[in-house]
Amino acid sequence: MSDFWGADPPPVPEPVPPARSVPVPPPALVPVPAPEPVPVAERFAPPRSAPTGDVARLRRQKRGVHIAGAVVTSVALIALPFVPWFHGDAINPVGLLVLGWIALVARLKRRITIAFKADAVPALLDTVFGAGNYRYQADRGFTKAEIPAIFGRVDNAASTDLTEVARDGVGVSFADVKLTRTEGSGKDQRIVTLFDGVWVKIALPALVPTPLLITETGNGWSARHTSHARGGGIPVMATDSPAFDAQFATRCADPQQALYILTPNFMEQVVALDDALRARTVWMFDEDTLHLGIGTETNQGQGVPGMFRISAKTGVTQADVDRITAGARAVLETVDVLRTNRTLFPTTAPITEA
Repeated sequence: MSDFWGADPPPVPEPVPPARSVPVPPPALVPVPAPEPVPVAERFAPPRSAPTGDVARLRRQKRGVHIAGAVVTSVALIALPFVPWFHGDAINPVGLLVLGWIALVARLKRRITIAFKADAVPALLDTVFGAGNYRYQADRGFTKAEIPAIFGRVDNAASTDLTEVARDGVGVSFADVKLTRTEGSGKDQRIVTLFDGVWVKIALPALVPTPLLITETGNGWSARHTSHARGGGIPVMATDSPAFDAQFATRCADPQQALYILTPNFMEQVVALDDALRARTVWMFDEDTLHLGIGTETNQGQGVPGMFRISAKTGVTQADVDRITAGARAVLETVDVLRTNRTLFPTTAPITEA
């Protein structure tokens, strides 16, 4: 019999029976547990026993100030009764020492927090923006002049954690901001918090000549500030969206211009974004900038920390990680929503996914 070689196939040798052997059982396998992943929060939590770097140095200074202040105050309290001039209306040096000591401790605590943030926060922002694609400054923020007069008179503006990033060529900056005003006099004097949360500034390629102010309604927040707000004397206008009007109060001296910006699709996206933020927001379109305030009070009136409010004493918790990364993503989502508006962005390149 021939195959395709054109010749008879070679004879097949007879199979050789295998040698008898005793089967050897396989070695017992010892399961090795896989290492558990270290939570992100733990990677940034400061070691409580041996902190390093600027934080450790500042903590040592703070302990030294505590000890020195206690010693000096104790000596002064013991020695002052024997000082001849310590009578009558003389200035109490013990009070001055205590006030100076408190001020110095507060200054050191702030420096410790800033040094800790400078180490921990960039690692979180890298996961959203990418390393080297943004600038973060823990000790800087917006000045009072950089925030529009939405809330009327502002006596004090405290701001930190300035972050600057570009989203597809759109410049964005945001920071923690707290605006306060002193009201009343004498025993009735009190400090009123006008805004507390994250302030976002987004550059617009199109100019908005007449300021457009949008504040939330139905939660009490808007009612407390509208009378002081820029444009507070302008009546609330109606838009083409009942759902939007139920959630926001819109004010603009030029209603026709406002309707060019507040298209049905844009208002729908703003409502969805506001619901996702679950915070009390204020929007201000002014010339070439959108100012967006995201308050630390939720729509249900519950208080939440500011975006960057972390503690060097307790370290970065998982809640801090979630809040900072979610806040950074919300800023990018806001830019994407704006870029769908052809009035604000007449020419828009395709949106890049984060």
